[in-house]
Amino acid sequence: MTNLKNFYRTHRAALWVFLIVALCFSYFSSRYKIGIAYDSALPCINAKLVIIDKWQRDVPVGALATFRNFADNEFFPEGLLWTKIVAAKEGQQVRVELDEMIVDESTHYRLSLNYLLPNIEQTEEELVRTHTVESDHYFMVGETITSYDSRYWGSVPQENIIGRAYVIF
Repeated sequence: MTNLKNFYRTHRAALWVFLIVALCFSYFSSRYKIGIAYDSALPCINAKLVIIDKWQRDVPVGALATFRNFADNEFFPEGLLWTKIVAAKEGQQVRVELDEMIVDESTHYRLSLNYLLPNIEQTEEELVRTHTVESDHYFMVGETITSYDSRYWGSVPQENIIGRAYVIF
């Protein structure tokens, strides 16, 4: 018992530092997740590393969100984590055209379908459309011409949202 007391007295500061670091790590790992770009050769957003706030699952329009994509697609495995911009939420109208996407006739995303169209099974007629985002869903888009996003596979259900993402670099 005396040895334990002596150990505590001589290492008290180090033990407190260890405890504080362990508590901070526990908090950080329960709230945040680190995301790394899956395919940096064909990026969809201009980021290689993001931090994901798992406690913030109601992501506002215009912000980045990370989600599990279970949509049927021909390029990526089901359930992969994706990070995209929330372009529209429930009730908003999205019009997809060949060279841009327009949300509620006011927000324009200059993203062409021409880059991916020759490489996918869908036709231009299937992709160019107008629809309203359904309840508890998000319409996601990327930032680059290589972005494979909701224009191709539809909106993302709220339950698939992991959290709001913030670009590290």
